[in-house]
Amino acid sequence: MVEEQTQIQTQKEFSEFDEKKKIKYTIEYELNEEYDYELVKHLMIEKRYLPLWPTAGNYAKIVWKIDYSDPTTIRISIYEARESWFGTGSSGIAEIDANFFFEEDPWFLKAEELEEHIEKFGVKETAKDILDSLLDYFRDSLMLEKETLGLSEEEEK
Repeated sequence: MVEEQTQIQTQKEFSEFDEKKKIKYTIEYELNEEYDYELVKHLMIEKRYLPLWPTAGNYAKIVWKIDYSDPTTIRISIYEARESWFGTGSSGIAEIDANFFFEEDPWFLKAEELEEHIEKFGVKETAKDILDSLLDYFRDSLMLEKETLGLSEEEEK
């Protein structure tokens, strides 16, 4: 009897250009093998500005790297990278470590839901929705912390 082994694709990338083909949006993720390959461990959102002249070889991009290898902490790195006639390099914009209590894992960290969203709305809109969701999680978490510390506006009155 021969056992069949199925290989799971642990990394996927989705890309899309804007209408003028000057901006490329990319969402790339790696699955977390510790959670039966259902959850995303690393998620990258990239907005890349393509060169004005196709052969120039210069570009600039903004990258959001989201790490969810620990199920209670989201680690976010945001940076700008560039390659141009005036220099090459990257500048860090922000490093954020956030501990959240999730009743359930965020939709964008569930591989199946993430892919369904990309298929339905496209890469650019999905990237926007992910960033909006992250902001909502931050806001909700900070509001909960405010209440816990007795600093909410309702308690002041």
